[in-house]
Amino acid sequence: MAGTSASGLDVEIRRDLAEHGVEVTDLADLTQRGGRYSGEIAQVLVGWLPRTMEDPSLQEKVVRQLSVPWARTQALQPMLDLFRTAPGGSPAADARRWAVGNGLEVLATDAVFDEMAALAADPAYGRSRQMVVLWLGKSKQHRERAVDVLLGLLDQHDVSGHAVKALAKLKDPRSLDGLRRMTDDSRAWVRNSAKRTIQRLEA
Repeated sequence: MAGTSASGLDVEIRRDLAEHGVEVTDLADLTQRGGRYSGEIAQVLVGWLPRTMEDPSLQEKVVRQLSVPWARTQALQPMLDLFRTAPGGSPAADARRWAVGNGLEVLATDAVFDEMAALAADPAYGRSRQMVVLWLGKSKQHRERAVDVLLGLLDQHDVSGHAVKALAKLKDPRSLDGLRRMTDDSRAWVRNSAKRTIQRLEA
């Protein structure tokens, strides 16, 4: 694939999709036209993840087309792997990892709670973890563990606001002290979310 331009790779991806019965003029058309694509198409897109690693912007486009519930079977584990292994260090690369985290918020289930919790808790991933942190608030089987992880993130500014929003979904009284601290946060949306959650918990 060396020497192939980004636009050339984009054409190749769309040609590959066409060979599997789906013709699009832009990758975004896959999810913007309202229908669901097949598991076969999801697998085609997953196959392109490693082949677009050196082009973060194009890979982000592929990631966004996989960030749909019906691609879970094919995409969940590859997206977890990509979040862990994709290089960062540039705006495009960091945007790519954030997009992967956004996809994981859609795809993840409690079956991968341990992996999601580990990603959320790792400060090396910076703000790219935001949607992974938010996903913890959706846990049904591991609510107490999710609260523990989230409370530990309230001191990390790049994800603390999303931790507050996740705690709001879990509605655990153990989060009250931490939420009270967040009512002094510099960001209005974080302060307001913390205050609303405290009011519900104390009602």
